[in-house]
Amino acid sequence: MNSRNVIIGVVVTLGLSVLAISLLLVAPAIAGEPVQESISDVYHWWEPGTPVGSSKLVRNSKGISADYTGSGLPAGQAATLWFIVFNYPELCSGECGLDDLGASRAAQGDFLLASGHVIDADGTATFGGRLKAGDTSGSGLPEIGGCVPGLPDCGGPIGLVNIEGALVVLAVHSHGPKLSGQALEEQISTYTGGCDEFIGEDGFATAQEFVPSKVGQCSTIQFSPHAPNGG
Repeated sequence: MNSRNVIIGVVVTLGLSVLAISLLLVAPAIAGEPVQESISDVYHWWEPGTPVGSSKLVRNSKGISADYTGSGLPAGQAATLWFIVFNYPELCSGECGLDDLGASRAAQGDFLLASGHVIDADGTATFGGRLKAGDTSGSGLPEIGGCVPGLPDCGGPIGLVNIEGALVVLAVHSHGPKLSGQALEEQISTYTGGCDEFIGEDGFATAQEFVPSKVGQCSTIQFSPHAPNGG
C-alpha cells in the first residue's frame, strides 16, 4: 500500500470559486463576544459540482463548532467527521493539501476529530462537533506516526490557532461496514479504526468505486469547505 494513502489528501483552492459559501454575521452567544457563522454545501469527493447536504461552521474567540448533514452515504457503515484546518491557507504550497499538514509547515495544517457514528439505513448522517483553539487531543497525525508518511518531518499536531483566518474543511471518513464492541468504538473515534486499506487517491474516494464496501476498507467520501472569515 502506498504510504501516502494513510492520510487525508485535501486539495481545495483558496478562492473556492466553484463552491457556494455564504458568510453571515450573527448575534453573539456571549455578550461582547463576536460570533461568525458560515454555511456551505456538502459534496461527494468524486462529484464536487452536485450538493448532497449542507454544513454550518461557527467561529468565536474560543474555537469553532460544526453541524453537518450529508446524504448518499453508505448505509450501515461507521463514519467519522473531521475538522481539516489550514491555519494560514495563504501560505499553503499551492493548493492546501498533504504537504501543508504539521506544526512546522508554513500553513500549519492539521486534521482533528469532530465526532463519529454509524450511517443511517437511508444513507443520511448528521454530525456535530466542537474544536477549542490550541487543543490537539483529537489530531489524527499521531495515529500515523506524527507526520504524513513519505514526507519530511512536519513537527506534529498544531490544532486550531488562527480561528478567523483558517480554512476549515469538514470531511466525512468512512471506516467500512460497522463492526461491534471495542472495534466499533475505534471505528467511530479514531482515524485508523477498522482500516486495513485506505482506498482511492491518497485515501480519498475520487471515484464512486472507491467508497468502502468491505470490512477493513476506508476512504474519505464527502467534504464541505469553509473559507476564512472575509474570504
